[in-house]
Amino acid sequence: MIKFTKLSKIEFEKYREIFIEEEAFEVSENYKYSLEDAKHKTVKDFDKYFPNGTTKEGEFLVGICSNINGNNKTLGYLWYSISNDHIFILDFYIYDEFRSMGYGTQTIKELQCISLDINIHQIRLRVAHSNQRAFKLYQELGFSITGTNMNKWF
Repeated sequence: MIKFTKLSKIEFEKYREIFIEEEAFEVSENYKYSLEDAKHKTVKDFDKYFPNGTTKEGEFLVGICSNINGNNKTLGYLWYSISNDHIFILDFYIYDEFRSMGYGTQTIKELQCISLDINIHQIRLRVAHSNQRAFKLYQELGFSITGTNMNKWF
C-alpha cells in the first residue's frame, strides 16, 4: 500500500535533480534541443514552476511512499494540480528499482480516491510519445488518448 507524503527539503532537492535529468532528456529527444540546451531550459522551467521551492496554489508535489520490510521508503514522486473538474498529473516518477512492482498502478488508484473525495471524476495527463512504458500503464488503467502533440523544425 502506498501513501503520499510531504517532501522534506532534501527530498525536494532529490526530486529537482531527477526532474531536470528526465525532462532535459525528453526535451532533447522530442524537441531536438542539444542535451546542454535542454538542461539549461529545464533548470529555468523548474525554477519557474517552483518559485522559492514551493508549489503554486492548487498544485501538490508529494512523495510516493510505502513500508517495505519494516522501513518507510520513498518510491518516487507525484506532482499534480487540482482544478474545478479534473486533476492533472504534471509529473509522475517511480525510481527504477521499484518499477514493474505495481506501485504506478497503486499511485493512480490513490489519486483516484483523492479525486472522488473532492467530487472530481477525471484525471488528465500528458505522456511523451517516446515513453512507451508509461503509455502502456495509462492504457491498462483505462486512460484514453485525447490528442497528439506535434512539432516541426525548419
